[in-house]
Amino acid sequence: MSIFRGFSKRSSCSTYFNTSDSALNRKSMPSFYLSLTGLRIGELLALKVSDFDEEEKTISVKKSLCRWVCKNYVLGPPKNKSSVRAVTIGEIVIKAIKGQLAWRENKINNGELQHDADFIFWSLKFPGYPACYSRYQKRFEKILKDCGLPDNLTSHSLRHTHVSLLAEAKEELAVIQERLGHKNDEITKTIYLHITEQQRKLVPDRFEQVMNS
Repeated sequence: MSIFRGFSKRSSCSTYFNTSDSALNRKSMPSFYLSLTGLRIGELLALKVSDFDEEEKTISVKKSLCRWVCKNYVLGPPKNKSSVRAVTIGEIVIKAIKGQLAWRENKINNGELQHDADFIFWSLKFPGYPACYSRYQKRFEKILKDCGLPDNLTSHSLRHTHVSLLAEAKEELAVIQERLGHKNDEITKTIYLHITEQQRKLVPDRFEQVMNS
């Protein structure tokens, strides 16, 4: 089965976000962050306010949401040692997180908080508890159907999107692997080599241009 499907294409990613309006919709907002950061869904939902550093422009990945059933959730370590990392973020993500924090503050001021554990992304049904992956996945699947994208895509496909777009931007493979939290991942390598194949084909032409200049 090919991994180069759906969100590995820029146009498909744009279609998804145009349909979901994910930057504004609380139910589908995790997709927005997953595609812009390369985090795993469990890492994203486990983020706490203290993990966000606006001055340094980073989010610290130290844990992962392993299980969420009703109000019972379990936090555990990330997938492996290299998954514990600080991920740099740009102004778009910073602005979105600050908007999320403002939304949280409004809920707190209105007396809606049910659980105070410092999570950035809340369950809409149980404010203060971490957002529920299963509810997000149902919303995710509905949006896929609405915009005609393959139904075998998952939130993890957005990590593949992140890899492919960074490769298009000519980031080095080692930088991408560090950002995603793994040092040696064959899927990341495969996507990277696939996306950069055209760039490698142009190497002789660029070399000859230098020689003839």
